[in-house]
Amino acid sequence: MEVEVVRSGGLAGLRLTWTVEVEDQPDPEEWVLLVERLPWSDTPPAPPEPDRYTYRIRCEPHVATLAERQVTGPWRDLVDRVRDVAEPSRRRADVGGRAAPAQPGAPDAEGPRTTAPSDPTPAPPAPGD
Repeated sequence: MEVEVVRSGGLAGLRLTWTVEVEDQPDPEEWVLLVERLPWSDTPPAPPEPDRYTYRIRCEPHVATLAERQVTGPWRDLVDRVRDVAEPSRRRADVGGRAAPAQPGAPDAEGPRTTAPSDPTPAPPAPGD
């Protein structure tokens, strides 16, 4: 069983995806119980909230889309657990709902990204200088 959490939106418009293969975890039974506790069929539509995060939580055959403020109770437990054990992949949302790679050095919700410092060594003079 695979659990995927996608967080998108926010000021920077980045999309972060965390994926966990439950069978690869040391406690797969606990993961299954956590997923079964989720109110998949009792989730109201996510209201639009500009500059706030939206979460898409998928565990086939279930998918739920929640506004940031709706991620409470067992939803929060699952999101936090997935984020604790999986590394995020970063993408920036593109026009039309597709995702484009995040730009190096672009800030995101986790804080500013850093780039490698440039080489302070001056370039050698061009021939004839």
